[in-house]
Amino acid sequence: MSAPELYGLVLAGGRSTRMGRDKALLVYRDKPQVEVVRDLLSGFCRAVFISCRPDQVGLPEPRLVDRYDNIGPLSGILTAMDAHPDKAWLIVACDLPFLDRATLEFLTAHRDAKKPATAYRGRIDGLPEPLCAIYEPAMRARLHHFVREGITCPRKALIRSDTHLLDLPDPLALENANRPEEAERARQASRGAVRLDEGQPEEKRACDACPPKSRTVHVHLYAILRERSGHAAIAMETTAHTARDVYAELAQRFSLSWPAEQFRVAIGTAFVDWDHAVREGDSIHVIPPVAGG
Repeated sequence: MSAPELYGLVLAGGRSTRMGRDKALLVYRDKPQVEVVRDLLSGFCRAVFISCRPDQVGLPEPRLVDRYDNIGPLSGILTAMDAHPDKAWLIVACDLPFLDRATLEFLTAHRDAKKPATAYRGRIDGLPEPLCAIYEPAMRARLHHFVREGITCPRKALIRSDTHLLDLPDPLALENANRPEEAERARQASRGAVRLDEGQPEEKRACDACPPKSRTVHVHLYAILRERSGHAAIAMETTAHTARDVYAELAQRFSLSWPAEQFRVAIGTAFVDWDHAVREGDSIHVIPPVAGG
């Protein structure tokens, strides 16, 4: 019996809150990353689709618009599998600037269509990498079951399934870029200006496929910010990773047109950079410049 036909899906529907701009449209070499991944997939798949949110613009066709809310990457995966339930899907995230043809070629050549999925082992923890993986048609029912059980992390879904696991030929091929400093490092590495080696920090390698966990922070606004928002202090439930992300949420909520750099930010009693990480319970102060001496 032949393996189900393989379709491709570029996951581009994330909100890119840590990056501060749409990761799918970042350019590392000569064209937007969403097009780079699409073109890579087209060499292995009968058809390739772009997974996106209803409000996204600037992405190429054909698109599959997410039909599910608040379940992270599973929204795009299930939307695709529902649309073509008899197909297997090669699922790839748009934020993998080092992904190459050889990595996809090895994955597809060693696919086990009798298993619900085929995926690479993560180079740090050995757990399945869910956002460069093949999902067979049988995986669709399992994913729906997991969502009903409250499991919305595709990595956990692969862990709990009989996933066929492979070792990465290039251990660094699936390094992702979620933040501006990571994107800049990827650009430099693509030009040979720096070497992306295995000794770099790994704190970001918590499961990037999981929906971000929310936290409560307390934001204090001063002068013109207090006047424009109508609030001196706000308790925010947020998935923001940095102070910059918190300000971006405020700017959207209150239609603030000023860039973050126009203000100073402090957490507690200490001034910090805008890219400083925020934690549960932080007290964040956004302070306009003070005129005079």
